[in-house]
Amino acid sequence: MATMQRPYKNIDEYIGLFPPEVQRILQQLRETIQEAAPEAAEAISYGIPTFKLNGNLVHFAAYKKHIGFYPTPSAIAAFTKELSLYKQSKGAVQFPINQPIPFYLVSKMVEYKVNETRLSFPVKKEYARCVDLLRCTGILTHLPKSGSFGVIGIDGEEYPIPTQEQIEELFALQSELVSRKVPQGFDHLELTPIAMPAPLLIKRMKAAILRHSAEGKIYRTWRSPYDLLNPVHVDTEKTVWLWDTLGQALDTEQLVYFPQEYSSNHRGQSKWEVVHNGRICAAPGWSVGLVESLPMIPQQGQGKTLAGRRQLETGSSPRDYLRTLQTETYQGETGKTLEDFIIEFIARLEATGEVSHDRHDDNALWLLGQYVKYVEQVKSDLVPTEWWHRDYGRVRLDAHRPGNKLCTSSWGVSTTVRLGKLIG
Repeated sequence: MATMQRPYKNIDEYIGLFPPEVQRILQQLRETIQEAAPEAAEAISYGIPTFKLNGNLVHFAAYKKHIGFYPTPSAIAAFTKELSLYKQSKGAVQFPINQPIPFYLVSKMVEYKVNETRLSFPVKKEYARCVDLLRCTGILTHLPKSGSFGVIGIDGEEYPIPTQEQIEELFALQSELVSRKVPQGFDHLELTPIAMPAPLLIKRMKAAILRHSAEGKIYRTWRSPYDLLNPVHVDTEKTVWLWDTLGQALDTEQLVYFPQEYSSNHRGQSKWEVVHNGRICAAPGWSVGLVESLPMIPQQGQGKTLAGRRQLETGSSPRDYLRTLQTETYQGETGKTLEDFIIEFIARLEATGEVSHDRHDDNALWLLGQYVKYVEQVKSDLVPTEWWHRDYGRVRLDAHRPGNKLCTSSWGVSTTVRLGKLIG
C-alpha cells in the first residue's frame, strides 16, 4: 500500500524512512490519533502504521502525493459530508500532501471509531445471558408491587432487575471506562443482586450444585478446552460450608463493603448503603459490572499484559492486593463480594458444568470487596475467602486475616469493573 514496501518493526521506523516534511505530517497524524484514542496500542499491520483497540481501530500510510487514512467503511460513511473535498474509497480517504491535513477531522473520526468499538460490546447478547441465568436458578422472582422481575432485598423492598435499555445507557455514560477495560479482558457482563439476602443467594447456589450433581454434570475447572471432563464428588448434605463467624456477619453492620483499607479507618460502607449508592449499584440493589472470563487465576509470573494492564496473579495477601487495586493501572476495578462470587460460580456452573475456584488448582479466591470488622474470637479483622473443597465436595465460605501470607500460593483475586452512575 505505502510507497515503501518492506516489513517495519514499529511506527517510528516506518516514519523515519520518509523525507523530513512527510515525517512531520505523519508524526502529527500519529499524535492526533494518540490523543483521540489514548488507550489504543500502536502496531504495524498490513505493512502500515496501525492503532488497535479491541481489534484494528485505524491505519495510515504515506504515498508519493497523498496520506492515506483508513478508518474503515463505517467512519467514512459517517463523515461523508465532511470528506466530500477528498478522494475516497471504501474504508479509506486520501489527504493530498501539498494541502493542509484536516487533523481536527481525523480526531473526530478516531473518536467515532473508539465509540463504535465500545458499542460493539454485545450488550443485548450478554444481557440475555445474565437474565436467563438469574431466572433458571430461581434468583429472579416476580415482584407483586411493580409487576416486574427482580429480587426482594434485605429490607423487604422490591428491587427490579435493570432493563436492557438501562444497561445500554450505562455503557454510553461510562464509554471511556468501557473502552479502556474491554481491551484489558473485561468482556463479560455480570448483574449482581447486592440487595438480595446473602443466605438466600447461598441457598440458590446450593440448589444449582445439587441439580448438576443429580444430572451427573458437574466437573473440575478446565485449564484448557482440551482437558478431559473430570467429574467431582458433591456432598449432598453439606454442599456449602459457611464459617459461623462469617455467617453471623452477613447482611449486618459487621460486614463492611468496599473498604479502602483493612483497619478501623476502613472508609467502607454497609450493605444497605451500597444498595443505594449509585456509584456501586447503578440500579438500586443491582451491581452492573464487567468481568474477566478467566477460569483460572494466573499463577505467579503467568499473568498476561492486555492493553497496558497486567492480569492479577496468585501469591499476595489481601492487604497487598488492595493496595495494588488502588494504583492507576487498576482504576475502575473493585474486589468481589460474596454476592459477586455466587453469581460468578453459578454462571460458570450453568455454562460449562464446572465448579469454580478449586483450592487444589491454586485457584481459591479472596473477596477484597468485603471486610469483617475486628472479631474478638480470633483477635483480628478478617477478609472473606471462597473456594471449592475438592476433598469434601463442597463450597467453603471462610475468612482469614488481611495480612495472611500462609495461603498466598493457592489464593488470588479477580475484580469487577462496576458501571455506576456518574454523580457530581
